[in-house]
Amino acid sequence: MSRGPKGEKRPADVIAIISGMPERIDHDLLDKFLTYVLDGYKAGLKTKDDAMADLAHLVTALDKGPGVGDDPNAYMKAILDHID
Repeated sequence: MSRGPKGEKRPADVIAIISGMPERIDHDLLDKFLTYVLDGYKAGLKTKDDAMADLAHLVTALDKGPGVGDDPNAYMKAILDHID
């Protein structure tokens, strides 16, 4: 897996992680989560660091999986439940 200069996963790696686990991901929930994070950043409601932290947490949950890390679907749902 390629890493960025600070050891972070590159976007292509994130896409590979997400697309390689279709049975574990609620794609409608993923669309809502990404829209929330990216629109929040675009509107100035989230800092770049906040948006990156939300995405990094999701990627870590996807990479480790339920039982080892967070359940990715539960994490996204918890974030979205706070905005309603």
